[in-house]
Amino acid sequence: MYEQADTLVHFSEVLQAQPLLSAEVLKPHPTCSLFVAWNGVLALVYEEFPSSLALAKDRLNMSMPDKSENFGSKWPKTTLGALNDSIEGFTLDKISKLRDLCRKYLKEIASANIRLQIGTLSVVQYDSRGLERLNERVDIALDREPEEASFVEEKQKNIVNSVVEEWDDLLDYLPKVNAAGSRISSYRDQSPSGSTCVAFLGPLPEELCSQLDLF
Repeated sequence: MYEQADTLVHFSEVLQAQPLLSAEVLKPHPTCSLFVAWNGVLALVYEEFPSSLALAKDRLNMSMPDKSENFGSKWPKTTLGALNDSIEGFTLDKISKLRDLCRKYLKEIASANIRLQIGTLSVVQYDSRGLERLNERVDIALDREPEEASFVEEKQKNIVNSVVEEWDDLLDYLPKVNAAGSRISSYRDQSPSGSTCVAFLGPLPEELCSQLDLF
């Protein structure tokens, strides 16, 4: 989320300040939970950052005024996959078929009323940004049980909607999907090391796992 961030100690102190952050519930986006983002990255998209997670992001941003948050961290998602480096990109026909496939399975995800419980945030130092190899990890337990009706600022939903609505016009969106960058090597062997704050999910609800397996 943040390039060349400060130490994990600094991260954890910022996140544990008063008032304590409460546990939260993440909900898959109701109309676009499966989405192909810029550079052809496949993502599971959530409806918004609920209030406590938005506060955590604000605290981190304010604690590092000389750092800027990457745009990809401004909307909540789990990266599911990236294109191989040898793939040049999509044709309009292929991205259209993939969008149709996403829409087929996101309807099943939406109907399952899936809720992901977020009870811990983790600050990590990683070797690669896919987070498959971590050098250090510090977990911060969130306060209380997650609230189903957590307050959400309208701007949080607007940010997510502005992203996923881009592929309503595939002809205009296609160059962004095919833009260079964020191929699989950038998540693994060619990734620079760094630090970030994440919520590790698991175990995932069976309904979500089954739909992702079918997808």
